[in-house]
Amino acid sequence: RIPRMVEEKAQKGSLLCWASEVDVETQWRTAKAHTGVAMLNRAPSVVDAETIGTDNSVHSSKYTWWSFLPKGLFEQFRRVANIYFLFISILMTLGWYTDLLPKLMSAFTTLFPLAVILASTLLKEGLEDKKRHEADAETNMRDAQVLQPSDGSSSMPTYKTYSWKDLRVGMVVKIEDRMEIPADVVPLMSSEFGGRCYIETANIDGETNLKLKQCAKTAKDGGVIWESEAELSGVSGLAAEFEPPNPAIHQFKGNLTLEGTGAESNAA
Repeated sequence: RIPRMVEEKAQKGSLLCWASEVDVETQWRTAKAHTGVAMLNRAPSVVDAETIGTDNSVHSSKYTWWSFLPKGLFEQFRRVANIYFLFISILMTLGWYTDLLPKLMSAFTTLFPLAVILASTLLKEGLEDKKRHEADAETNMRDAQVLQPSDGSSSMPTYKTYSWKDLRVGMVVKIEDRMEIPADVVPLMSSEFGGRCYIETANIDGETNLKLKQCAKTAKDGGVIWESEAELSGVSGLAAEFEPPNPAIHQFKGNLTLEGTGAESNAA
């Protein structure tokens, strides 16, 4: 918990507004890679129980089927004009059906236009949110090739197709040239010389120029310790310790370790 204090400057000095504490996650997380013979003998339920965080699905929609009407009405009545006409309609209803207020005209003259405006706006919001749901479903159902663990005896790697939404922390994903990256990943090996890879971040910051990234330095000479995908699939004890989620999108701090070898790679 990090204390936070906010001050406002007034004409006669500083005015203390409030003092509060903000919950911030500071403890680093640890995740094991789904590689090696140890992962072959583990039940999927055990692996899922040890997985950090939730699934990898994307949700950009604003409403669900059961929250559309109450949340939509709440959003509409945050507008001062709608609140004003609703208040006038209530007063006119009281005057029409009771003796509390003068009977001037029927409340229908304001309720009907207000209902039409609300219905048309909600219809527009619903159609737009439906498109968001369809876009989310298309993104979540894209295929990703996940490297399967092995005992290291085979020279050919085995891949299994997963939907983007089913990816979990620790899975080793194969990303080919000009393919969108399905999740936050740490590069482990590349077909480029020296473990280099070029990334376009247009979906994040709008920049279309390629950025040079480097695979995790797992070898003593600063390169990559494994030479093939099959060798990587048989690596046991590969784990990553990394910082908790934060708003920084251009940096990532963590340590990649390989048990039994003492190899460690720092990423920042």
